[in-house]
Amino acid sequence: FGAAQSFEHGDTLESLLRAADAALYEAKKGGRNRVELAQQSSPVSLW
Repeated sequence: FGAAQSFEHGDTLESLLRAADAALYEAKKGGRNRVELAQQSSPVSLW
């Protein structure tokens, strides 16, 4: 399972999906039966 959180891992749907997908592949590399949280992206501008 790969997880990503809004504003912490991306500010668009596409960036969130990419972050969650990357976390999913990291979980698979680590043995599959696990959950990985996406790595924090660069800071997001809210304005």
